[in-house]
Amino acid sequence: MSEIDALVKKLKKLLLESEDFDKISNTFYDLAEYDEFTSAGRPKNNPMLLALMQKMMEYLCKRPVAITKTVLIYNKKYKIYHGPFETKDRSGSLFYFKGLEKGMMMVYDYATGMTDYLRVTPTIVPGPVSPFVGTD
Repeated sequence: MSEIDALVKKLKKLLLESEDFDKISNTFYDLAEYDEFTSAGRPKNNPMLLALMQKMMEYLCKRPVAITKTVLIYNKKYKIYHGPFETKDRSGSLFYFKGLEKGMMMVYDYATGMTDYLRVTPTIVPGPVSPFVGTD
């Protein structure tokens, strides 16, 4: 098993089991340092992920937000989307495992210097319901 394979396996396990979001985030960024991993990905649009990012940022900021400079990269071998994004006052990264249907957003707030972590599991629910049932 290559180092990249091992890191992807570790990242999946942490994403599913860990409450230590710093550790999950750091494992993702360790993975992203490998040129073999990043160069294997290709830009790929994913409307569901873009909509999810939009909803999560509006939830986090408690107001409408314009997300800019979004680049989604898909690594077919590992079935992972990843990429950066920006808003007027924040920047962040997202990774999302297709098939596992789980991911994480890491969002840095320029004003506070704090990073927010949002673990995501999208579920399509028919009908007019709040996208954040059970969250306040």
